[in-house]
Amino acid sequence: EMGPMKSREYFMIVIFFIMLYLWVFGDAYKISATAVALLGIVLALLTNVLSFDESQIVSNEILSKLSFS
Repeated sequence: EMGPMKSREYFMIVIFFIMLYLWVFGDAYKISATAVALLGIVLALLTNVLSFDESQIVSNEILSKLSFS
């Protein structure tokens, strides 16, 4: 049993749908996919869905798996 949803989880759902909408209709608003991704990260940080420490851990794991040959 996972229990009831927390406010962070509701914020993540809202952020996800905002990003999905902007990725689909971004050309109409002249917003690039990169800007949408950055907006999603900023919104997640501002609403405490993602903490700065968590974002550093994720980025370090991603960078450690990339090989630049």
